Amino acid sequence: MKLTQKQKVAAAYLQAYTRAMKALKDVENSIHDNPAPDSEIQIDWAHVGDMNRIASSLEAILPEKAQSEEKLAVALPTL
Repeated sequence: MKLTQKQKVAAAYLQAYTRAMKALKDVENSIHDNPAPDSEIQIDWAHVGDMNRIASSLEAILPEKAQSEEKLAVALPTL
């Protein structure tokens, strides 16, 4: 049976949706593989770099959202 255009679009969308949800779960797992801020584990600059890389990548997906969040962000104290 030949698929209609509507069926092809629906199948392609389902495939893309499934791929995006898997990537989202993988990112979440990557974040959780790092120590939590209140963890007993000694946080080092490599952990900071990992979190900044993940955050930057996510912000690049939705730049408008990131820009509006920056306007609302509270400045961090200088360490």
